[in-house]
Amino acid sequence: MTDPTPITSRLAAAGRLVQRERGGGLLLRALPWLFAALVAAFVLDVFLHLGPVARLLLIAGWVVGGLALLGAGWYVAFVCRNSAEHTARLLEDREPTLGSKLINLLQLESQITDATKPTPTRDLAKLAVTGYTEQLAAMGVKPGDVVTLIAEAVDTAPTPNFARTEPVRITVISEDDYNEFLRQCTDLSDIEAKYADLLDQLHAQTDAQKQLQKEIAALKEKLATARDPKQKEALQQEFDKLIAKQNELDRKLDKLADNMEQFVRKNPLYDIEADLQKVLAEKAEQIRSSTKQMDAKTGDIAQRSSPPTSGRQLTPEMLEEFKKTADEQLARLGATEKEGREDQLALKDLASAEKKVAEELKRVEERLREDAKGAEKLFPNAAESARELADKLEYA
Repeated sequence: MTDPTPITSRLAAAGRLVQRERGGGLLLRALPWLFAALVAAFVLDVFLHLGPVARLLLIAGWVVGGLALLGAGWYVAFVCRNSAEHTARLLEDREPTLGSKLINLLQLESQITDATKPTPTRDLAKLAVTGYTEQLAAMGVKPGDVVTLIAEAVDTAPTPNFARTEPVRITVISEDDYNEFLRQCTDLSDIEAKYADLLDQLHAQTDAQKQLQKEIAALKEKLATARDPKQKEALQQEFDKLIAKQNELDRKLDKLADNMEQFVRKNPLYDIEADLQKVLAEKAEQIRSSTKQMDAKTGDIAQRSSPPTSGRQLTPEMLEEFKKTADEQLARLGATEKEGREDQLALKDLASAEKKVAEELKRVEERLREDAKGAEKLFPNAAESARELADKLEYA
């Protein structure tokens, strides 16, 4: 694995799942207390014959307490976040080998940017993360092997000096190990969330294009009524700013197109990711084609507004052409986003179906383990087969 970024993003997704489980667990543990408080209030009312005001206060207190617990559960589930290393350590409790490998990689990555570490240590850590994959393969290193690197430096200016870096240990992890880890903490709902985030970014850029379109229209109206040379000069400067804003927006859109093309890693977990990557590649090409057209149009308009043989010549016709070009890009971006939202809905439905299947498999697994436990004495071979099948279902 030469780039730790996908690992940290997957660990972040796993951390969110952990927090959701913790938030749900908090609410489940709180339910008996809420029920006990309700029973206590009822008993108190029966024996003390409380008045309307006291009853309302008890009910209000119970409701406020329930809302507070709901808020705490929501905060734990959707606001609290774990560091990538903390999530890896949680995984280490379940899968010690894989967890320790991920912790090693994260610690190496942290050494790369740690200014307190000596330069050789940071450089070696960087090489350990990004530069040794092919060399290690050529040396015959296999997954599971641990490689320790130490760098030594000697100089004689002005006196002999010797320095040695801290040992950097690399645990080799195979692509299958990495994919197995991802399968444990990732499902289609995470992929759908990442896809939705890309579409949200596209929506934000579309809104920016819509706002820019309004500013162009407003500038056109100002220019139509401008008579004073100083006022026209100010409007020409405003026009230059709009051209710069359009160019900046186009670069952001090009960057978004790059992110779309890099959405799926080289060896995806799910077959559907390959199809999704094709769709995203098409959308990326649509965005680049649109910005290319926009660049050509705005460049031509800007050049005509500043001819080399005379002064500035900004006209309402130029602004009308600028606005028309912005309108066309806005329509193209809107169409691309609409197609993406339709794909997102389909992906969301597929993620929901996957979740239902996973829940059914979990129930079957639990039933198999229960049956194996009951048949242990009379049918040990059948019980062993049931446990083996349950193990396979657990990691399916």
